[in-house]
Parts: sequence; C-alpha cells; structure tokens
Amino acid sequence: AHADAQTLSTVLALRETTPCRIYLELRHRSNAAAAVSAGGAAITPIPLAKVLGSILAENLVFPGIDRLYEELLTAEGSDLCVTLFTARERAQLVHRGGTVDFTGLLNEAYLRHGVVLIGVVEGDAAPTLRLNPLVAPGAGAGPGEISCATVAGLVGICRDERDLSRCRRLLLRPPPTVARNF
Repeated sequence: AHADAQTLSTVLALRETTPCRIYLELRHRSNAAAAVSAGGAAITPIPLAKVLGSILAENLVFPGIDRLYEELLTAEGSDLCVTLFTARERAQLVHRGGTVDFTGLLNEAYLRHGVVLIGVVEGDAAPTLRLNPLVAPGAGAGPGEISCATVAGLVGICRDERDLSRCRRLLLRPPPTVARNF
C-alpha cells in the first residue's frame, strides 16, 4: 500500500501542474477508485498483477520478447515515449495537408535520432493512439501513411524523450518538391 500511496501523491502533484493522460501502475487493485478520484478522467489505473500476467503470457507466446521488456522496463534501457505537437505546429501540419509516408519517417527517425517510431496520436478533442501505421489505416490516411490534418503526436521507443521530440521536426519541414522540366 505504501508504493501506491507514493504513486497517488505523484498523481496529485501532476494534476496540479501538468495536463496529461496518466497510465498508473498499482500494486493493489483496491486502490483503483482512489487513483481515479485523485487523477480524474485523465487517469487509467493498471493493476500490477495484470501487467505481470501479460508479460508472462507474452514470454510464452513470443520467446525472446524478454529482451524487449528488459530494454523498456529497466533504468539502463530505452523508454516508450509520447510527444505531442503544439497548437502552432498542428496548424502548420493542417496547412501543409496531404499525407506523409510513415516508412520514410520511421527510417529517418531512427537514422537521425535513434528513435524507433511505433505509432502516432491522432485527433484533438478525443485523441486516439494509432499503433503501427504501416498496416493500420487511420483517419484520412491509408496503411503506411499519416494524415497531416489529423496527426497530433508521435509515439516511439527512445533513450530520451527529447530525441522523440526532435522527430516532430521531420514532419514540420516543407514537403519535397518535384522538379518539372518543360
């Protein structure tokens, strides 16, 4: 219960300073109501037993996935991060219009910043997470594409959130122009 109390204290502090969605790991399922009360609608409590059960099941189904979890869940490894575009950046993207090839963005994010992009956040009023845009069509975009009109953020695996934040610039630069000879 002590670990959950510290976690809830952090939620209360975040709620006062940072408007964000919070996915909260709880050791005791009985503290879920208190977590929702502390964090409001922006919180999703996740019982620790459910997380551990999922990790165990995935290890049985996907041998070797433990290396990914070690990378993601230890202090020495990378983190799963989300970065959102500012209102000004969103306006730039909407003005740009069209779609962006996710494969090109994926490759460039890794080569330039060491970030493995795994998805995007789409929408403003009710943001949704779109994992693996290579195969999952999104709002205003087909498989392998991102719609500039709906993208609100990027999701990736990286050592530092600032590396993912730098990847936003890859979408904000002007689209390549095609030279035409007449």
